[in-house]
Parts: sequence; structure tokens; C-alpha cells
Amino acid sequence: MNPHGIAQRRQLTKALPPLAEADRRLIEQYLDALWTAQGLSRATLASYRRDLVGFARWRNHCDGALRIANAADLFEYLKWRSAHGYSARSDA
Repeated sequence: MNPHGIAQRRQLTKALPPLAEADRRLIEQYLDALWTAQGLSRATLASYRRDLVGFARWRNHCDGALRIANAADLFEYLKWRSAHGYSARSDA
């Protein structure tokens, strides 16, 4: 049984700092460009937005801005998620 249930993961996410305005603008610019280039559905864009906001808020928790994030930061975020009960399927 997973020691980190959905309720615990929600609490963990709520405890992260709010999304920085600069990160919000960067995410919206990225999603706008992605929609223009690939015409993705609203549902897909919303899913990408949730994922990016989660990563940005985690970066803010670690005193880092989304703009300067790199691959190592992404792997640390995925490691953090895994340690808190998120499944590999969820991370995919």
C-alpha cells in the first residue's frame, strides 16, 4: 500500500509556494507557442499547464526560477515526486 495517498500529495502540493508571476508568464508564452505550432487541444494544454505549474512551484520552493531550470532540476523534481508517492505513469 502506498504510504503517500492522494490526500497527502494534495497537502504536499498546497504547501509549495505560489506560482511566481514571471514563471506564470513564461508558462503562458510557452503554451501559446505550442498551441500555435501544434494546435493542441485545450485538455492537452491544461494538462501541460498543471505539470509546468507544479514544476515551477517546486523550483520556487528550492529558490530557483523556472527560466534557469535545467535537466538535472527536472530529474530532481521527478525524484521528489517519486519519494512522495507519485507513480511513474503520472510522471510520464
